[in-house]
Amino acid sequence: MMLPAEGSTPDYWTDTELERLRALLGSCPRSLGTVTAAAKSWLLFAETRLHRAGNGLAPDVDGLLVWSCAFKSAGTFSNYVSALRTACEARGRRARALARNAPGAKVLRLNADCFGAREVGRARAAISKRNPRERPEKRYLLHDDLLRLLPHVADPTLRALYIRCFAFALRLPSEGLGIAVHRADPSQRFVFSNEELRAKATQARLAVGERSATLHLSRRKNAPHPCKVTRDCWCTECQATCPVHAPMAALGRVPTGALPFVGLRRELKDGAIKPQPVVVRQLRSAARTAGIPDPEGLTSKCLRRGHAETVRRAGGRLSDSLRAGGWSARAFKEYLDRPELECAATR
Repeated sequence: MMLPAEGSTPDYWTDTELERLRALLGSCPRSLGTVTAAAKSWLLFAETRLHRAGNGLAPDVDGLLVWSCAFKSAGTFSNYVSALRTACEARGRRARALARNAPGAKVLRLNADCFGAREVGRARAAISKRNPRERPEKRYLLHDDLLRLLPHVADPTLRALYIRCFAFALRLPSEGLGIAVHRADPSQRFVFSNEELRAKATQARLAVGERSATLHLSRRKNAPHPCKVTRDCWCTECQATCPVHAPMAALGRVPTGALPFVGLRRELKDGAIKPQPVVVRQLRSAARTAGIPDPEGLTSKCLRRGHAETVRRAGGRLSDSLRAGGWSARAFKEYLDRPELECAATR
């Protein structure tokens, strides 16, 4: 079964149900697309594979067990089961039509017991056994690696992007490509409008001063509220990768408020931001020329991971935070705002 692509589809829900969903989703409002996709996926499966209709479309243990066989990833199945439960909660405890103007009665009734059943948990474990997969090695580019490959990157805009994403530990697609550069006092406060805060793409404003640069983000993956990250000049340790001066030297004269990396991104139909192929292609090409092992295994995430690994090797205690995966631990958040450790990492 092909799972539908995630996307925000407000027309799929009534106004009341949308309000219930917003209350249920809380700090994760962007999960609306996942909830909608899970509901559609279950209905399609129940109608076409289980041959159910009417009240029979309500999820139950047996149906979820059969549904699990359509998944190749245990994590995806677990996420869809959780999203389907949220969809049922949005419909309320009474039977309701699931889609507007849909032929026939499509009903989802909340049955909390089936979602937490032991059999469903065992079905999730069985997916991993049926589809064993070796986790790919998580590659990273250390500071020394970045220093070696930068001279082989012909495009100055790409050089500036790589330095920014490494120095600020950015997720390149969602946080790095949308940076707007401002020559301003780094201590200046930027206020994001309500429209910018609700936008699907992260809004990023970089205030560059003489000795430091501060990046203001409308949100991060594990921080749905506005936040900022400051980096001091480290020209005395490594002028080529200084987050304050090296990118500005590569970009030349940039008008205040300009988006120097906007041409390197592409927007998908569901609103997601992805980098142009040239971003990763040039990274791999430069690494190959610089003699870095296995350049074909590099991705845009290698810069962010390399930043953390470089700091760890310099003595930063980030192991617990990195193990968490999302870098949401308090220790790592505190580290992100300690520019003095950045200089130590480049020595």
